Amino acid sequence: MRTIAKIASLMLLLFCTQVIIAQKNTALSSGNIIKNQQQYGNSLLGHVARGDYQARQGNFQEALLSYDQAIAQDPAFAEAYIKRALMKYRLGWTEQARRDYDFASRLNPYVADLYGYGNHFRKLNVIAFEPYALLFSPSTTRRLQYYASLFPELSEAATSRDARYDLLASLDEQAAISKNPAEQHVRQAVLWLWEKQVSVAERYLDQAIAEQPTAPAYDLLGLVYQETKSLEAAEAMHQRAIALDSTYAFAYYNLSLLHHAKHNLNKAQQLVNQAVKLNPELHAAYFHRAMLAKMLGNAPAALRDYDYLMAQSDAYATEILLNRAIARQFSGDIVGALEDMNCAIEQERHTASYYYVRGNIYILLENYFAALADYDAAIQLDAAFAEAYFNRGIAYLMLNNRASACYDMENAIRLGYKDGEEKLMYLCNF
Repeated sequence: MRTIAKIASLMLLLFCTQVIIAQKNTALSSGNIIKNQQQYGNSLLGHVARGDYQARQGNFQEALLSYDQAIAQDPAFAEAYIKRALMKYRLGWTEQARRDYDFASRLNPYVADLYGYGNHFRKLNVIAFEPYALLFSPSTTRRLQYYASLFPELSEAATSRDARYDLLASLDEQAAISKNPAEQHVRQAVLWLWEKQVSVAERYLDQAIAEQPTAPAYDLLGLVYQETKSLEAAEAMHQRAIALDSTYAFAYYNLSLLHHAKHNLNKAQQLVNQAVKLNPELHAAYFHRAMLAKMLGNAPAALRDYDYLMAQSDAYATEILLNRAIARQFSGDIVGALEDMNCAIEQERHTASYYYVRGNIYILLENYFAALADYDAAIQLDAAFAEAYFNRGIAYLMLNNRASACYDMENAIRLGYKDGEEKLMYLCNF
């Protein structure tokens, strides 16, 4: 029995030793500099973590002592200085806080933004966030829906490729016997644009204009030239459409989009205002006008347009909510932005960008665990979502899980988020 007990003890000892070695190897392979709990307690990050805990409890003096210990261990660790500056600011030691802030900023140009020093919106300068890439973008297909509304028989063709080809054959027959086939050619051009056959659409529009110039024909030809990146030719076509019919609102809208693409934002705003004035039912114009308002720094005007769209129709409701959430975020209404994204996700649970945007809002609210959950959801839906990886890294960083943070940031750069390269160097090199 004693022999069996000794063997069992030796086996247990061997098992425990293997587990400890495996844990150490895992920590080292993941970039974690901490090898055991005792070392962690006395380490740089241990002092920072204790300081953070004391700060959350309102014990600012005790937090200062922990940050002092972190700085003593590594006088070049910028995060400890900025945390100490925040504690000193809360204690009313403004001048000392300013000195720590200045020194931290010299060591690391991102650290004050990372901790939202003086303004939580500063975090937007660190996280991966390009709001205008997420906003409503009027694709050619979306714009073609307007032209389809001009010709009722195109409505079914908008959703069925078979219906489009059947209608094309019918329009060919009608054009062959019509004394004025120009309108049929315009319809054919719309259908061919739906099929992304831009050169074929251009040929039909040239025929239509030769037979009977109309504002829709010129406007569509401008859209063709926008597709081929011939912006000067596109502008000329939209202008011709307006010259033929000064009340043709969609030409003003398309011309506004073109000036936006050329970065003439004020001109684009003038044109889209005219489009809305001529046709208050042109909902796409409200989307574009709201985007321009945000880009020109007028978030309240953008919110008015989104509120109008929400009141008019349930169509594209989740897109309106996403756009309004971003506008509310820029206006300082973070709680309202969160409400919009909650509604959007409730209606559409399978869009990665929605979870990503809500994760960003949670970062601003300093709810980092909720941010992690949303970035996880975004990455599950889109495994190549580089910005979601980077921002998940930021959330991990704010929770003092630096190994996971740096791993995610490296993944983001590998997946194409090149703006993260310098940030990674400053945030993970300590």
